[in-house]
Amino acid sequence: MVLDLGDTIDGKYGLVATLGSGGMGTVYLVRHLLLDKQMALKTFRTVNLAPLAWQRFQLEAKAIAKLDHANIVQVFDFGVWQDNVPYYTMERLSGRPLSKWLGANGRLPVADVLAIFTAVAEALAHAHSQGVVHRDIKPGNIFLDYDDNKMSVKVVDFGLAKLAGAGESQFLTEAGLACGSPLYMSPEQATTSGADWRSDIYSFGCTMFEALTGYPPFMGECALDTIQMHQKMPAPNLLDVCSELGYRPSLEKFMSRLLAKDVNERYQSFNEIIVELNNLTKAHEIKPAVVSSANTASSSARSTKILALVAALALIIVAVCASKIHAHSPRSIKSVHSGQSPQRGAAKEITYFSTINAAGEKQFAFGPNNNIGYISWNGQKAVPMAGTVTVPAQASCKLHIGDGLGQHPELLARFRPNDFNAVVCPGYTHWDPRMLDLITTHLTDISDLDLEGCDIGKEGVDQINRLDRLVRLNLSETNLTGWDLVRLKRLGRLQYLDISHVTDVSCVLALLQGNSSISDLYARGCELSSEDLKAIGKMRALTALNLSSNKLTAADIEQLNNLKGLQGLSIPACDLDPTCIKFLARFKNISCLRVDIADWSEVDKRHLQLALSHDCKLLDTPYRDGKRACLDLRKFAE
Repeated sequence: MVLDLGDTIDGKYGLVATLGSGGMGTVYLVRHLLLDKQMALKTFRTVNLAPLAWQRFQLEAKAIAKLDHANIVQVFDFGVWQDNVPYYTMERLSGRPLSKWLGANGRLPVADVLAIFTAVAEALAHAHSQGVVHRDIKPGNIFLDYDDNKMSVKVVDFGLAKLAGAGESQFLTEAGLACGSPLYMSPEQATTSGADWRSDIYSFGCTMFEALTGYPPFMGECALDTIQMHQKMPAPNLLDVCSELGYRPSLEKFMSRLLAKDVNERYQSFNEIIVELNNLTKAHEIKPAVVSSANTASSSARSTKILALVAALALIIVAVCASKIHAHSPRSIKSVHSGQSPQRGAAKEITYFSTINAAGEKQFAFGPNNNIGYISWNGQKAVPMAGTVTVPAQASCKLHIGDGLGQHPELLARFRPNDFNAVVCPGYTHWDPRMLDLITTHLTDISDLDLEGCDIGKEGVDQINRLDRLVRLNLSETNLTGWDLVRLKRLGRLQYLDISHVTDVSCVLALLQGNSSISDLYARGCELSSEDLKAIGKMRALTALNLSSNKLTAADIEQLNNLKGLQGLSIPACDLDPTCIKFLARFKNISCLRVDIADWSEVDKRHLQLALSHDCKLLDTPYRDGKRACLDLRKFAE
């Protein structure tokens, strides 16, 4: 139900303004008509409040209202308006949630994270001591508030939302799963056995992980995928996600215990966690920078002026923005080659390489010996970027980066943002660290990106995430890991994916099982497990699959038999023996199969040929695991 300005709730709260709205409900600014005091009022989205739910809501609301802690938002009142809208009132907070901070900054400095989460731990320790479990710890429920030049941490939204029956459909669609936020939900929280206070410890760990790295530890294609990752996949290390900061082993160990799957292997109380956080703070030689509980002896030690924190954060933001602007700003071609700089304040006029002629063709005008790369279109052979290159109207154009562009990536500014639909960066080409950053900020129409063999840093994933049209991606033989790849926003929407020779791909394949978009998958030399093959076998849209240089068994091939639309399969250098023949024979739509049978007997070779579809071309030539071997399975016969 949406309230209107001027509405009065329960005869005592006058609605002043809407403060925010989300999947769980809406928060309003109200004025208590008798006390003449402003406060916040939160309503929950629910169609029908059952009597038992109302009884539980009352009991929990009373318990939460009794919580008296400087790091817990104060709850004043609760009730049900017009018989079906549960609400509660609380102190009005003037700051913003941690989720907003992370959205603006990506991640926070370790010093700030330790200080903030020490305060959160103290709040939860107090709540647990009163028998209250939060159930939904996440960045959106940790508020950073400003008062008297100090920053205080407030934990909001204790278990009231769940008791009100709100928002379950917003998070999970499968019946029987508990309400919560899947990105931060403990493994046990989604099971029928339920969860105790230690579930808060796991969610606390997920939230702290995101504050340190900018990303939650697990992120599936949908809520159910994410929950299964929490239950089955080991938690990544901080360095797996954000290697450039060099986290201390003691912090890695602390995070690992917070995120243990087994509740008995986690810390058993927030009092333990507070001790560890204090030790980490001392080890990092950090002076705490947030206001904690006034009821603890350590509160004054952690209280500092907010100006120091705000100034530090501001300097970080300004420095990041300045570096981005510097990296993204195209310099004049003259200044690059001659060392001259444009005059201060002078307009930077860019002369583009391309123009459109009267016939609608795109004409590129290059110097005679630029040697900056190649251009191809509509699958034709690439031509050098030299002299005049004319591309047919409406052609899909691909940029092949050469040494010239590799050494001077600022030349990308002379291409129009829509000049290319695809970019290829050969790994043997000179690689400037600015290259990927400039490609993804300037060439905005890219749907096909080939970075095979390139030296890509962890920040490369964030840069690739700028391409909102991406459908084809080649990251083979890069130095990224599977834990990096799961952060790709368009991972589940790709049609073509090459992750050959990438390590730790199990998390990627687990995330993609059941995917209905990927038609071409290349996972050469990835040390695939039987569980990986099961996941691949559930990617029903696959038409081309290359698993060469993985040790496979006949049982692994059987896992792929569900791929009814598979047209090309490449499995050389996989140590397969003739026991796989009966499973290969089940692929009725395959037109091309590459498999090593040189060591098989003549009888087994003949058996395989007879078992395959009449239209299937069998390629048993010696396999060469080169960079470009068998990239298009549907062109094996060409």
